[in-house]
Amino acid sequence: MRQGLSRSLSRNVKGKKVDIAGIYPPVTTPFTATAEVDYGKLEENLNRLATFPFRAVTRRFGIPGLKKTMDWFGYYGGPCRAPLQELGPKEEEALRLDFSNNGWL
Repeated sequence: MRQGLSRSLSRNVKGKKVDIAGIYPPVTTPFTATAEVDYGKLEENLNRLATFPFRAVTRRFGIPGLKKTMDWFGYYGGPCRAPLQELGPKEEEALRLDFSNNGWL
């Protein structure tokens, strides 16, 4: 990732640094009833997204783990492309256990 792009994906929100430079699911822009951007809801969504432990997932389980986790949270992770393989049953159970232990599942 280019240095300038990396900097632009990090913001301070209410005194906390929100870094979305890693691999995260896309965030949709919320709108009000009058078709204006709902910045309060957008900030809420970004703060919630910043707490998702997707980056710890990719360190341990790689892209297949990220795709499986995205599926669990209602996003479309999709199948892995070659040469990557789907998580095996033991890896998936370890990933599920990690998310269950920290209260996410």
